[in-house]
Amino acid sequence: MLKKSNPNFLKQILIFTSITFAIFFVAHLTHPVVGLLLRKLGLIKHRPVWSYPLITFAAFSLIIGFFISLFVTFSIIRPIKELINGINKVAIGDFQTKIEIFSRISYIQKTISSFNIMLDELNSNEVLKVDFINNFSHEFKTPINSIQGFAKHLKDSNISEKNQQEYIDIIIYESQRLSTLANNVLNLSKIENTVILNNKSKFNLSEQIREVVIMLYEKCSAKNVDINFDAPELYIVAQKELLKQVWINLLDNALKFCYENTEINITVQDKNTKIYVSISNYADPLSEADRLHIFDRFYQINNAQATTGNGLGLTIVKKIIDLHHGNIYLSNVNKITFEIILPLT
Repeated sequence: MLKKSNPNFLKQILIFTSITFAIFFVAHLTHPVVGLLLRKLGLIKHRPVWSYPLITFAAFSLIIGFFISLFVTFSIIRPIKELINGINKVAIGDFQTKIEIFSRISYIQKTISSFNIMLDELNSNEVLKVDFINNFSHEFKTPINSIQGFAKHLKDSNISEKNQQEYIDIIIYESQRLSTLANNVLNLSKIENTVILNNKSKFNLSEQIREVVIMLYEKCSAKNVDINFDAPELYIVAQKELLKQVWINLLDNALKFCYENTEINITVQDKNTKIYVSISNYADPLSEADRLHIFDRFYQINNAQATTGNGLGLTIVKKIIDLHHGNIYLSNVNKITFEIILPLT
């Protein structure tokens, strides 16, 4: 409904009415001259009849101008004002207010629709950011509190040498966990801010995975776990250091959760310009919730071994694979299997 007190709308009506009136008024004044000229040139034979009074043109101009003003106001000006207001709200952090699409002009409809989609994305990112900060604070607070607590106990002069050594070991362990968490958070932040992969090169993927297996030899020996590696020599064009993080995280994860005296199987295959890497281990089956959230930040499965991690390793893996336009799938039948699919180039 129109508001009589809206000065902008009245101004628009006045402007468009004046323009329309001016056009008809000029036509009214020049019509006899144009008609005479056309008669002289022989283009018309009869004298034009000019019987419409000026007031008719004025009224007609007013009506035309009014409807033009309505069209321009509701189809162009009002949506643009709504869009400007929406942008101003986004600038102050309000991602909730969407704009109603009431214009029939296609490019304005598309613009408003794109703006609303942007709001959804910003709102989603804001929720993720808040969750990340909350989880980040909690994960850092736990080892810090532990270090502070046991450091205070060490100040006790009556503490036994055995307890003293135990507390020192706990402080060292929590310090290492804090360092790992800080490094993972920095890595994740760097990866999330990467849009295009630079420094891609061609290298032997099979050899890279083999090197990671050798790095984890001591951990394998501690649990008496064998790693079966079946792979031809396959080359890939990718960001070498980032992919190395993928294999380190996945294999370390497989070792951490697998049963003792079992094996981890790794296969690498070339299929239709894509490389398929499969890493499987024998471990406790995952719940449905674990399968749904295993790649989420700071998510840890309900398992005693999970206390040694920080819930960022698989998140980093997923982000790196996404950057390489690949996919990762989890299978939970008889054994835990991660399948990674990467383009060759």
